[in-house]
Amino acid sequence: MITRDILSEEIKKVPDKFLDELYDFILFLRYKKQKEDDSVLTHLASEMALEEWNSTEEDKAWKHL
Repeated sequence: MITRDILSEEIKKVPDKFLDELYDFILFLRYKKQKEDDSVLTHLASEMALEEWNSTEEDKAWKHL
């Protein structure tokens, strides 16, 4: 049995009074995952931008500062 199936069976056993809390936790996990993904994408975009600036031409252009 895969984890998703096990979780599905366990969720069926959760008392109704805890379902809202469980749902909130699932949303939190999705939000956390999205933030991690966004962080990785931002990092990669920053690296790409910095590569463009890492050149002799850029060094000459900004040397006076």
